[in-house]
Amino acid sequence: MAKRAASSNLPRPSKRYRPASASTTVDKEKRAQWSESTSAPNPASFSTRRLPSADVPKLTALALSRTSVSFRTLWEKHEAKTKEQLALLPDHLADRLLALLTEFHPSIVYPDTIAHYFLRPPSVTLTSALPGVVPATFRALPENLTHLELSGFPRLPDTAMPLIAKRSPNLQTLILRDCLLVGSKSAVAISKLQRLAVLNLSRTAVQPADLAAIIANCSDLEVLKLAAVKMGAAPVERMLDTAIGQAAGRGVLPLSKLKKLKLQGTSIVDASLARILALTPQLRHLDVSFTNISALEIALAPLLASSSTRFPLHKLNIGHNAIRSKALVAFVRALPDDAELRIFKLSRLSDPQLAYNAESFQVLFDEMARFGGRLEEVALSGWSALRYQDLLAGFLSRVGRNLQILDLSNIPISDAAIGGLLEAGENMAYSTPRLHVLLLNGTKVTDDSAVPISTCRELETLGLGSTSVTPDGLFTILEGCQRLTSLNLTGARGVPVAERRRFFEVWDEHLPEGVDT
Repeated sequence: MAKRAASSNLPRPSKRYRPASASTTVDKEKRAQWSESTSAPNPASFSTRRLPSADVPKLTALALSRTSVSFRTLWEKHEAKTKEQLALLPDHLADRLLALLTEFHPSIVYPDTIAHYFLRPPSVTLTSALPGVVPATFRALPENLTHLELSGFPRLPDTAMPLIAKRSPNLQTLILRDCLLVGSKSAVAISKLQRLAVLNLSRTAVQPADLAAIIANCSDLEVLKLAAVKMGAAPVERMLDTAIGQAAGRGVLPLSKLKKLKLQGTSIVDASLARILALTPQLRHLDVSFTNISALEIALAPLLASSSTRFPLHKLNIGHNAIRSKALVAFVRALPDDAELRIFKLSRLSDPQLAYNAESFQVLFDEMARFGGRLEEVALSGWSALRYQDLLAGFLSRVGRNLQILDLSNIPISDAAIGGLLEAGENMAYSTPRLHVLLLNGTKVTDDSAVPISTCRELETLGLGSTSVTPDGLFTILEGCQRLTSLNLTGARGVPVAERRRFFEVWDEHLPEGVDT
């Protein structure tokens, strides 16, 4: 082992190895929208608290948590003993401990510490949050891995994956998200991983032509994520023709086991998506947000046609697309009553003909109400046309109260509509709101919404950033929402800046002496 510096700590990795921020292949306008949508406020700026848990944690989890929190002290004061204990750590716990150290002490997990103690089969997870990951780390990856994640390394060479695949031919999970140089050579190597079930190539240099062999040969794929990969109409058509032909020669059906597909931020078009969906009878999760999807009657036709009794998807994200009002209304009307759709994301939809009006929203909300308690999450954020307060109040009364997660951020919703939380609509599956997450960032809500929000007794996360709520309203909310652990007050104009990140402490100080939260 290399000799240490006088400080007893190994030298920090050179800055030249620090990953740069990843770019995407999406066009400039969509990239700007995507950046705006996905750059949610940093959770580090939220006010948070930890509540006592009724569950008894496992001893292993307690030990790993305690070790990660105290790792700096252990390393600096008892380095030799700590190394001895790390060497004795069971292989299946090494990856879990590294994940915790990435969260608590990433700057002191140095290159040779990673190489000597944490690169062990069957699972390795390395992200750019660890400055200690250097080029030599990739070369030191062990054999016989079944799970490998290398996320956020824009300088990971395209030549690295062939060696990794050769040493770990039984990989089942491979995540190479934000590795910008991963391209055709990696794709060839990946296509030989016969047991691969989970593949994430989002924001890589892989092209549709490279994906053809993967789709044809990796017949056990269940999860495929290709966010921001170039997906032009003609290349995708050629990719599908090639993949189908190659798979037929092997007597298999490509993508027949696929359950999750993410094409967010690609330029895929309606006809190409329809061809892909025709190959995926087991698909349950589909994300085509920030794409060129516009005609749902074409793009999603295989999903409706193949399900005579039940719509197959559990999650559908079509947000940030130019979808005509008539097409959306026709789609939701075509969904069978027993559809198992649980997550429906419709953020910032636009109609080139500006046709979203009260009538179309009424139909949309009426159709959502058909699903009763099966819908768990709905996102309507950024939909500027959604300005009808009476309709929004009815939506919250009939649908919103039944959800677990609801995102209404950056729409013109006001206190009058939030009042819909107070009254249960007809055929409600739950007598009180079951919301766990409610996001109202960038809306017109004030303290007058505090009482309706306070009826959400199960609420754990609340977003009120860039609103006009004040401490008085927040006190009312906290009195009713005693399970709340995360509160976003970023830019909340009525809350002093010094209190926004520590409002739970302000709440404790506000309580009469002797009252326990």
